[in-house]
Amino acid sequence: MLLSAVSALVLMMQGGTVADVITDYSNCLVEVTNADLDKELSGVDHAKALQDSCPDEKQAYWDSTVRDEMGFGSSRAEAEQFATDEVAAMIETYNAQYGDLKSRNVRLVKKGD
Repeated sequence: MLLSAVSALVLMMQGGTVADVITDYSNCLVEVTNADLDKELSGVDHAKALQDSCPDEKQAYWDSTVRDEMGFGSSRAEAEQFATDEVAAMIETYNAQYGDLKSRNVRLVKKGD
């Protein structure tokens, strides 16, 4: 919990928004996905890599989601479960498209590039 509070404080001090945090996490997952495609990793290995990748961005996304959900009136437990589900959905999005990207030899583009 303390780490979440510290991450939220850092985000607020940096003037970051939820959209910025989502973009940062997404762009990091794009980098991981493209690197895995270049290494020709299997889908299973890519899925494992995604779980362990981008810890700082993942934590910032989770923290901002918790903070937002609590702002909408959710309890801490509800907000944390929602944030966990959102992180899992983001990872699944990049995992689900990996096979198609690999078969077509296509790479993702980061937002802002």
